[in-house]
Amino acid sequence: MRHSLLKGGEKIMIISTFNPAWWLMFAVQIALILLIYFCFRKKSYEKKKKFMTVFFIFIVLYLIVYKYYLICVSDYETSIWNELPLNLCQVAALLALPAIYSKNRTLLGFCFFIGSICSLMGLLMPVDGFHDIPLLSGNSIGYFGYHGLVFVQAVTLLTLSFYRPDYKDIPKVMILIALIALAVHGINFLLRSNICPDANYFFTYDTEGNPVLNIFRNLIPVNYVYLLPLLIPVGILFCGETWIIRKLKK
Repeated sequence: MRHSLLKGGEKIMIISTFNPAWWLMFAVQIALILLIYFCFRKKSYEKKKKFMTVFFIFIVLYLIVYKYYLICVSDYETSIWNELPLNLCQVAALLALPAIYSKNRTLLGFCFFIGSICSLMGLLMPVDGFHDIPLLSGNSIGYFGYHGLVFVQAVTLLTLSFYRPDYKDIPKVMILIALIALAVHGINFLLRSNICPDANYFFTYDTEGNPVLNIFRNLIPVNYVYLLPLLIPVGILFCGETWIIRKLKK
């Protein structure tokens, strides 16, 4: 009996999509979103902006510590060239503060849609090496913690009224995604040609086990190009998210 209880406890402490540990992690994110909303909903725009600045700095520091852990401490096989802040969620998080201060709707839309949907996809479909790992391990706290913070940051853009999604923003956001991905693909090419043969930011060369990306890769086996048709379902998701938000607002 004691042995079975220990085994059950071990399973709870392993994080896997939709298991108790995963739901615990997700519940913490929702609680943080609600806490920020109720603390700042009646504050002035300037105070909200100051909070988002502090939150942004915290996310950047969290990312630095997470990357240092992966490169220098963890047994996860990687290098500094594979851990540059060029992943989709990281770009969205790092552009959030410039978007807030510039009030550029295309940038805000990019940070909101990518930060909310893609970070959630990262939590639901972790890349290779982050499946079924201990909840309190450095890898788990780094990967799930960081993607969770990006999700919270993106939703907070909405709840604190920095951005209200609009259908007319979506085409511009999709074009921006394609252009950023093309620029990152160029960086991947340079890294692969010189110092990092497996550079794969924005998944322009490899799906890294992502089941959704695998579908498009099998249909179009061309680097970067296989991602472009993905903009169609992504755009539909953006429209669906906008529709839901507008309904909730009413």
